[in-house]
Amino acid sequence: MKPLVSQLWPQFMADPDFAACFGQVIVEHARMLRQDRQVEFTLRSAAPLDQNLCARLLASLQPDYEGFELKIKNLFGYTMLDEHALRTLLEDMKRDGVPINGFLDRSSITITGQNITVGVCHGTKFLQEMGFEELHAKRIAEHTGVTPKVTLQSAVTAAEQQQMEEKLERKIAPPVVKFEKKNTAPSIKVEGLNLTDKPVTIFHGKMFTPKNLTPLKDLGGEGGKCMIWGDVFFTEVKGNYRKIYTVSITDYTGSINLKVRAQEGEDCSKWEGIGKGSTVIVRGDCSYDKYERQGVSASEMEKVRKSAREKLDSVSGKLTLNNNAAKTSGRNYTAKDFHIGDRVKVLSMNLEGTVHSLPDSKGNLSVTMGILNSQVNIKDVIILEDNNKASVKKGMGGSGAIKASKTFTLSSEINLIGMTVDEAIAHLDKYLDDAYLSHIPSVRIVHGKGSGALRNAVQNHLKRQKYIKSYRLGTFGEGDAGVTIAEFK
Repeated sequence: MKPLVSQLWPQFMADPDFAACFGQVIVEHARMLRQDRQVEFTLRSAAPLDQNLCARLLASLQPDYEGFELKIKNLFGYTMLDEHALRTLLEDMKRDGVPINGFLDRSSITITGQNITVGVCHGTKFLQEMGFEELHAKRIAEHTGVTPKVTLQSAVTAAEQQQMEEKLERKIAPPVVKFEKKNTAPSIKVEGLNLTDKPVTIFHGKMFTPKNLTPLKDLGGEGGKCMIWGDVFFTEVKGNYRKIYTVSITDYTGSINLKVRAQEGEDCSKWEGIGKGSTVIVRGDCSYDKYERQGVSASEMEKVRKSAREKLDSVSGKLTLNNNAAKTSGRNYTAKDFHIGDRVKVLSMNLEGTVHSLPDSKGNLSVTMGILNSQVNIKDVIILEDNNKASVKKGMGGSGAIKASKTFTLSSEINLIGMTVDEAIAHLDKYLDDAYLSHIPSVRIVHGKGSGALRNAVQNHLKRQKYIKSYRLGTFGEGDAGVTIAEFK
């Protein structure tokens, strides 16, 4: 059974104009034309619908179909066809591109059974040559199911001309007024939260009843499914192919980052506009992101990188050991003394870091210092005694937010095997952002050979990244066609 308009959109029934016009109107079907960005609702009524009220209905529904043009196609009985309904159909033909502008503005219309006569002042021959009579009859049949005989007649009286001019003056319609909508959003009472009685707004997802809220300080590294609340204090957007919206919240016992990954074609831009201080209640999965620099925003990372660059600029020439540094080191190291992950101090920069690659034949090795990655010689470093692997610890700061203390070392390789294309691109996009900020010169992307779909998706994604200088398939010993090597600018 097809629904009534009043059943499909009951929120507007409080408006008496809506109830009177659409109370008994049937919704035949709705079509979404994605390429044309249009949505068409086909409504069946006994008599032609009031166009002003149809415009109000479309204006009221527009927020739910952002980015689409809304249209109503009205089906009604032929016996209810009158001059006003015919002129409405003529206006529809104009909007659809039929070139009848000007020719029918002062026309007269006579309806006798299934015979319709249209009297025009000028342009009769042109209208007949373009097949207006057949087009108009076909348009009437689309709305009423009856195909009448339409005849053009070149005649108009002075009285009819004056009448048409008066109707044209009345065509200037007042601004459209939206139907008033009932606010039916429920109030939420949560034990332990001082929330007002104001109805809540569903910002994202579906309505649910919050219960058993977990304090943020009690969430572990892999917290699993949980229900939490918090006030927004920071928002950020990352990524290019599919944006990742980060919203930081706190319940004043701890803090956490909410991550929303936009699906293909999905508009999640509203997350950028969520205001600081907004209270949100969230139900979802909690997990530790190994690529996330906890407690550090992009702007703060840029400050750290700038500070490191200033220290680099203070060193003239290449980063080689001077005589004083040689005396400070106290001993001469060999390549066998170094292991990946060892904590070292770079003397010429006075910075501590982690060994990222072993020394080559010339004694040069890669050291990661925070977000900075640099090539130094073994003569320019001291191996620190404390080389215990750093672990992530949670502790309360003065503001009650969770702090993460860890050594962040980003791998120069990411493995995407076993993921779908969508999952792989989302992980790769996040990884490339982190690798670029960490100044890793090149990365190894493992996608496997298989059908080649994942490899093609990876390389198409790399093409769109402005910070990628070049990419190529792996050579013998690097993984061949199952690996792509990407180099940053």
